[in-house]
Amino acid sequence: MPALRLTGLMAAFALMAGCNVYNTDAPPQDERIFALSGFSRGYAIAFSEYPFERGTIDIVATEGGQLRSFRMVVCREGAAICADGIHGRAGSLTQEPDYWIVRGLFDGRTFYLSPGGDGAIYYGSERAAALAWNNAG
Repeated sequence: MPALRLTGLMAAFALMAGCNVYNTDAPPQDERIFALSGFSRGYAIAFSEYPFERGTIDIVATEGGQLRSFRMVVCREGAAICADGIHGRAGSLTQEPDYWIVRGLFDGRTFYLSPGGDGAIYYGSERAAALAWNNAG
């Protein structure tokens, strides 16, 4: 039964995407991008893990040619995210439509975590590195 439900959901998403993309009365480009991003968001919600779903995440990224790892833990009774453990430096978590944004943990890095295990680390506003994350809890 779950496989049938999954197949039905996938068919519904495919039909919705087809209607938005192949409609002869297609909306302007910016509206199509919004519709496709909404479809992507719906797909991610239905089939992906969320950051901090089990309380702790591990992150890996390449910085300057070196593999780095980071651990983030839900702490302060769920009010903050801490670096490396519940007694580590506390930072803030903001949830946007496409990302969970973590600031204030690791020396000027801002982490953008998307559903499903990927994202980016930003250093200021100009430089970024891809990352992969996994719920560790």
